[in-house]
Amino acid sequence: MTNKQRMEIVLRGGVPDVPPHWELVFQIEKEMFGMDAEAVGRAPYPSEAGKRDAMQKHYIEIQHRLIDECGWAACTGYSPRDVTALKREVGHKALVCTHDWDGVFWMPTGETMMEFATRLYEQPESLHAEARRKCEAAKQRFREYADAGVDFFVPAYDFGFNDQPFVSPAHFGEFVAPYLTELVQACHDLGKPAILHSDGCVTAILNQIHATGLDGYQSIDPQGHMDIKAVREQYPQ
Repeated sequence: MTNKQRMEIVLRGGVPDVPPHWELVFQIEKEMFGMDAEAVGRAPYPSEAGKRDAMQKHYIEIQHRLIDECGWAACTGYSPRDVTALKREVGHKALVCTHDWDGVFWMPTGETMMEFATRLYEQPESLHAEARRKCEAAKQRFREYADAGVDFFVPAYDFGFNDQPFVSPAHFGEFVAPYLTELVQACHDLGKPAILHSDGCVTAILNQIHATGLDGYQSIDPQGHMDIKAVREQYPQ
């Protein structure tokens, strides 16, 4: 069984002979493979298109190394163009996913945290309007990536600090869960699974996350007091 086949089994809700390996990002290609993306970016090119093609070729070469030498079962395309290229170049031996960073509210930055907390109580209608805009824009992105041939989606929304979710369960149920549910359904309508990425402690909202219909939960965080065995036992399907 190949690692790609193992990943396909996981995405269908099955259990393969061994877990497939895959990560959201890889940032040590220079240290591990001697491949320097900055040097590629600094090289002279006759046009921006030429530079873009060179950077994409460099990225695809890294994915080949990760798949062949590290056993990765999937890789990430950061644009529809990237997804199409990855499907063509490595799709025979790995699945291709993409991330979404802006479909729902998740942990605000330190600079915006106070403003967001204030809006939760003083401007709920404004937050719902913004949440709707985020949701609809993400649905459009999903359609574009599906047309490019993506195999699955990774909504990458960090919902947890180390000890608790970024908002109360009640606020999560009002301002996040309904829109996340829509996004999961949008992925399913496109015939694609959706795996949530979230760091941190999400115990208090895990029931709401499960109820969205997500196909998986990646980065079950021990630093956030999460136990992968306990989560699996609580939500076997």
